[in-house]
Amino acid sequence: MGLLADIQEGLSETFLEDFSDIVTTFDFVVVTDQGVYDADKDAYTPTEVLSSCRGIFSVVENKIVDGINILQKDEMVIVNGADLPASPFVEPLIGMEIVLSNNVRYKIVDPGKIMGGDSTVILYNMQIRTSGNGIRS
Repeated sequence: MGLLADIQEGLSETFLEDFSDIVTTFDFVVVTDQGVYDADKDAYTPTEVLSSCRGIFSVVENKIVDGINILQKDEMVIVNGADLPASPFVEPLIGMEIVLSNNVRYKIVDPGKIMGGDSTVILYNMQIRTSGNGIRS
């Protein structure tokens, strides 16, 4: 294995073992506009691609809330880069969401990629936002 693969494997083990009490499982949903072609509408039907992921959620610190780009209700989630599809943030995308088991839905405001030496993402430190109260249970 290469160094990046070793790091991602170590992160996966840490999420499963050492951080298991604070890790939340969720669905990462990517909606693309290149789905099934509908001849009647002469258009493609959007397709949802689901990936089961794990992450560590946290609130945004008050000192970085600016009320424009970062809101009081925003949260952060740290996700191992190996848990997401190869390139979830490439076009053509209609949207991306994180969906928890209680159906609380978050949109991705900023993917917060943390790169590892080349084009491989080691971690995502995503800024996320919900239109509801964002309560995880």
